[in-house]
Amino acid sequence: MKFSPLFLIVLFCCQQKEPIKSSILEQDVISTAEFHESISHISDDANEIYFTRSSKNFKSSTLLIARKFDSVWEIDTLEFSGVHYDAGLSVGSDGWVYFTSKRPTGIDSFPDEWNIWRTKKNIQTWLQPEPLSQPVNSNKSDCCFVINENGSAYFASNRDGSWDIFRIESQNTTWNNLSKPVALNSDSGEWPAYIAENDNLLLISSIRESGFGGDDIYFSKRSGKTWMEPQLIDSRVNSDSYEDSPLIWNDRFYYSSWKDTEFSKGVSNIYMIELSEVIDLE
Repeated sequence: MKFSPLFLIVLFCCQQKEPIKSSILEQDVISTAEFHESISHISDDANEIYFTRSSKNFKSSTLLIARKFDSVWEIDTLEFSGVHYDAGLSVGSDGWVYFTSKRPTGIDSFPDEWNIWRTKKNIQTWLQPEPLSQPVNSNKSDCCFVINENGSAYFASNRDGSWDIFRIESQNTTWNNLSKPVALNSDSGEWPAYIAENDNLLLISSIRESGFGGDDIYFSKRSGKTWMEPQLIDSRVNSDSYEDSPLIWNDRFYYSSWKDTEFSKGVSNIYMIELSEVIDLE
């Protein structure tokens, strides 16, 4: 039996799956139409989500935690946040939490602008946050500290005149007496957001001519000791607005986007999509 070319085209098209689209995470609970939100960390049991919530004009920014009880989310401000401008956090395997803040450091060599801080939960209370020492923090702005279980950490700094990503390693949790961070230089402003546990996949946000507009999300894979040129993620994630704060958890890809939707306009919400739709990890 022979089939016409037109029939085969129709049959082929019908068999193709529609690309999975991003969906907004927990509308009106975690993602709102009144504030900017971005995700930072999800607990192993998925019952806790750490995220940042900022005012529309970005004059204030707070670190929050969403806890699920009997399928209902409860939102609380993290004990160490809520007074100063805080944004974005990363959780180390030893329980230390690293975040960016504009709070005063009390250190003359560190400006009261962006600095990287850390704290840790001690039974029921959080330790008093402390700024990381040099050479992580500097006399310029430093932010966006991300770390994996192997102790490899990345952060952004404008210490050399433009926003670049720096890599640093530590054999302990003090982050003292470290060698000079290694810059992953580029011609564009860029900020790290996620590093895989095996240290071979890095997610960043960057302002590049190759992007769709504003900040876009890119990924880079490492071959040996060399990072490949960052690859732009397609329009299922990026848009002509601003996208940043990507996170991979449990085969899902989370990110923040400022694109207008029927749900919200003028603010960024947290989105999620199947990881396989975004990045081929093979």
